[in-house]
Amino acid sequence: NLDGTHIRTYLAYDLFEKNNYLAPNCTISNVLITEFDTLQNLGIFELNEPVDEIFLSKHLDEADLGGDLYKVGWDNKFGGNLTTDTLYGIGIEDEHAGYFPIYDLKTNKKTSSSTNLINLINTLNNDINNIEEVVDIDMFLKFAALSYMTGNPDDYRNNYNNYYMYFKKSSNKVIFIPYDLDRTYGITKDFDPFGSGSSKIDPLTKNSCIGEQVNPLIKKTICYNADKTYLDLYISYLKNYSNNEYFNIRYINSVYSIVENNYKNSYKPTINELINKSINFTMNDSNYNINEYVNNIKANINNIK
Repeated sequence: NLDGTHIRTYLAYDLFEKNNYLAPNCTISNVLITEFDTLQNLGIFELNEPVDEIFLSKHLDEADLGGDLYKVGWDNKFGGNLTTDTLYGIGIEDEHAGYFPIYDLKTNKKTSSSTNLINLINTLNNDINNIEEVVDIDMFLKFAALSYMTGNPDDYRNNYNNYYMYFKKSSNKVIFIPYDLDRTYGITKDFDPFGSGSSKIDPLTKNSCIGEQVNPLIKKTICYNADKTYLDLYISYLKNYSNNEYFNIRYINSVYSIVENNYKNSYKPTINELINKSINFTMNDSNYNINEYVNNIKANINNIK
């Protein structure tokens, strides 16, 4: 576990869900197993709902089901930056063969030719003014605003990593789904490329953690010099989400108190291999202070001119 509060990953998923954006459910649990007739405690874990067809059926209208779902990450060359350089990286993972495509198709594996994804990438790079024909733009701007607030340096914007894309069947437009939020709300252990737990990043920055921003969708919509209509809407979502009840210190402290009271006597594993990997409950671990994190993000958003 990277987090002494044991709630940062939960809070990140919760922020999406509480603001009515489709995201995997996350819960905190004490995991027990029986080993050779002895009950063993594995400690405290975040349990995340898988992003699959069942997940989609819970969040989307029936007319939108049946589309292509992609898990997006890095191969040995590129992350999912939606440039034409990544067109070669569309495929289906084959773990035994050591093949891990950038855009890993998770549905319609026997029937899809990935036409919608190819069209998305080509449109974003060669016909960007027709962006709304291939992107559910309102959904994307909400996703972008909430993603900024979670402060994940390893996400779609900062490292071209760790997200899902789904093409709605009714329109063939893409929506984005958050995933792998284990470095959010100021977690800095082993990876803090921006410093300060990613809490002082300009919401309109034209940079990623690996250099100048190259994703054409991001450049068109949420960076300095982006389309004003999109940029204004993105900023309005930032201000709305950052001022509601789910992104404030009182709410965070209340969640922490509940989790600590429920699990403070069961967080420590009984299996020797895990004992040294457990972290006691504390709001003052080696990560960036979570209250300072929230205050910094709010200040960044309030300071947008």
